[in-house]
Amino acid sequence: MNVTYGADYSKHELSPGELNAFTDYKIQFLIRYIGYPDNPKCITHYPGAYQRHIHAGRTVLLVIENDRTDPQGGHDGGVAMAHRALADARTIGYPDSLPIFFSADGWLPTLNVSVPTAMAYLDGAASVLGKPRTGAYGFRDFLQAARDGGHARWRWLAGAPPTGAEVAGELTHFYQWNGGTLTIGGMAADLDWAYPGVLYGRHFDTHNHVDDLCLRRPVASPSVELGASRNGGEKWGNTRR
Repeated sequence: MNVTYGADYSKHELSPGELNAFTDYKIQFLIRYIGYPDNPKCITHYPGAYQRHIHAGRTVLLVIENDRTDPQGGHDGGVAMAHRALADARTIGYPDSLPIFFSADGWLPTLNVSVPTAMAYLDGAASVLGKPRTGAYGFRDFLQAARDGGHARWRWLAGAPPTGAEVAGELTHFYQWNGGTLTIGGMAADLDWAYPGVLYGRHFDTHNHVDDLCLRRPVASPSVELGASRNGGEKWGNTRR
């Protein structure tokens, strides 16, 4: 499958030059933390970093996580996290149309979070951002419930890779590889990929809206072979015009 490769990381910020120098995969998008600008894992801790990545031609999406058990906060917790994420995202010029992911960093039983409480967390976030902007990051139990109940429009899967049927059924739009980490600029980073048709550069830029024209339905395929089309990926344009 001709996927588009990206990365997420948390130790510190990478420069566009460091990402360009990494040649194992062509990193065309980033998913970066938001919401806690005093924390070095967040892109807002580094003035100008977001704009530098955009100017270098990479799409940057955002995720908020204070603790792996964030969904324990239920609806009120989701409301509070969404307000925090939105306020911080606006300080860097992140468009009010692009998605923000909300995290359940583990299988829900290991986090002592029930499915209804986790879905209430997403509903709280969606009450602030709107459902078209609300994303969910986590394992299958979190994402399946989010999809089936319509709690989050965009989904980013961790753990075992999705099957072709799961991709076709829109379980996930992005996948975080479970087979190890990359080393970029001397720092460990996770490899992610977007499924074909999800990132669509003609519309997906800092001036346009998130809708079915710019984040499109994934195309079914039985598998992704890691390493295939490492420096290719789906054709798309720069995020800056």
